[in-house]
This record gives sequence, C-alpha cells and structure tokens, in this order.
Amino acid sequence: MGVRQFHMAGVLVDKKALENIRRRFSNKEALNRPFREHLGLPVDATDFLYFLDDLLAVDLVTLLKNRLELSAASLRNSGIFVHPDDVFFDKPRKYGEGHNPLFIPTRLKKVVEKPAVDGSAIGPRWALRFQQPKTESKRLWALYRENPDFTQRVRSLVKQLRKQGAFVTIESTVRDRRRGFLLYASFVLSRVKSEKELRETNQRLNQLRELWGLNVDVRFMHQAHWRESVRAAKDLADHFGVTYATVGGAKNSSHYEGKAVDIYAIALPRVVTLVAPNGKKRRFDLYDDHHNRDLNLSPKMIDWIEENFEFRKLRKDYPHWSDNARPR
Repeated sequence: MGVRQFHMAGVLVDKKALENIRRRFSNKEALNRPFREHLGLPVDATDFLYFLDDLLAVDLVTLLKNRLELSAASLRNSGIFVHPDDVFFDKPRKYGEGHNPLFIPTRLKKVVEKPAVDGSAIGPRWALRFQQPKTESKRLWALYRENPDFTQRVRSLVKQLRKQGAFVTIESTVRDRRRGFLLYASFVLSRVKSEKELRETNQRLNQLRELWGLNVDVRFMHQAHWRESVRAAKDLADHFGVTYATVGGAKNSSHYEGKAVDIYAIALPRVVTLVAPNGKKRRFDLYDDHHNRDLNLSPKMIDWIEENFEFRKLRKDYPHWSDNARPR
C-alpha cells in the first residue's frame, strides 16, 4: 500500500488498517471476520483483495491527488461488500463480473452542493431535490405523525442495537413520491447497456411520469454520448444508495404513507441480545466467520425481528423494513 489510502463507505483504509487486519487473521477459515470486526463493514474479503490488486495498479500520483471515496451502494453492487443476492438468493456478486462493475475513479469528482434546477439532466444534483428531513429526529417525527406505533417499535430496535455497539442509521422514513420516482429512474438507467435501450427507457420513464402526474422536470438523456446518461444515473443511484428498485415500488412505496423505514445497522458485536415489544428475548451469536455483522444481511435475526417486532424485511431491497402489524 505504501502511502495509498481510500475510503469505503466513509471508513479510511490505509496501510495501518490493513496491518491491523492482518494481525487479527489467524487461519484461512477466518478471512472475513478480521475485515468485518476492524472496519465495521460487511466486506467480502476475497473480492476486496481482487479490488486491492487493481487499486495497486493505478498510478500512485493520481491516487494521491484525488481522494478516492467509494459509496456503500457501489461496493455492494460490485461484490466488495456482501450483497442481498449473496445471502438470500444464492447469486453471489463477484468483483469484476456482472452488469455493474466498480470503476476506480482517476479524476476528482465535484462536490454536489446545489440542487438540480428544473429541466436539467439526470445526475447527483437531483438527490438534493425533494429531500427528506435532514436529521434522524425529524425523520422519526415525520414517521410518528403518520404511524406512531410503528415508530415506537423502530425506536426500540435501534436503541437496543446502538446500546450494544452497532452503528445504526435511519436513512429514510416518510418519502416524497417524486423522490421515489427519481430513485427508480436512477436505478433502471444505471443498468442500460446500449443507446437503443437508453431511448426505450427514456420513453418509458416519461410515460410513467405523465401517467402518475408527477412534477419532476428532469431530462433522462444527456446531450453528449449515451454513456454519459448512464454514468450520471449511476452517480445519482450512488448518492441515493439504491441497490434495488421496481416500478411497483416507485408507484406505491410503503414509504409514502409512513409504513416503512430504511435502516442501516452495521458493525454488530459478536453477541447481540434483543428484547421484543411482546416481551420475548433472544441472544444471537455472530462470531463465526460467515456472519456479516450487518442486520440487513443476517437471516436468523431478520426472521426473529419480523415475527416479534411485527416488521417485514424486503430481502432484495437492502435497507428496507416495513410495518407488518395486524390491525388492533
């Protein structure tokens, strides 16, 4: 590594970090655990090492001039972080394969400071339009106004995880329908493979926008090469952190009515104990190498929380949890 360094989902990775991980490593079977315990991230160690090999081939001067920051969404999609497909659908993401590879930037990206104006092309500035409340307390208050019982159960789970050392973020609660449409648009456009497909996708998105009566004056096609539209859509998807979206979700998301939250809960400790609103208690041992230390990628924890907190976890949509309580 030398003086090379980069950030993964905001966490610094440098020579010192890798040396600390190496000291934790004891045998081949425990390759993932040192990464996940030291970095607090759901790293797929094998794919990370393939990525690191590519990184070492990048010109050193270029890396030193440009701060390399990789979003959690791009890391999941490229296989460096564990993806829901790995855990729930037996379709492991492999670094360097598939439809959404990770490209190591060689130029510094501009910081997104101003929201997009009406009529401008798709890109990361659209993430600053139709925003949700900026603080967690305000997001929870917006949820409470719509669904107080669900909010209390969310607060209980989050409080317990944080008390045991997990890093928890409530990223989204009640969402503007226009923002939901942009989430979906960025997702489908980021996967376009040809100019023809781009034009077809553009036409379909324009039709949906008109059909749903949404005032979102965004252009889905850039005036430059068609690949520029795809790149800009990927940048927007990374800003949103979206790894999965459907047309049905864009039209009728449970976020719109205060019946869903997006929760990120990583860096889980080796043992987690939870007490549900119904009084049931459960201890989870997460020490084994295969455990991801990530709530959204822990099937046994998800099953228990669904049953005892009356939540429903959308497996394909990494952070999404919805209210599944029966009417009382």
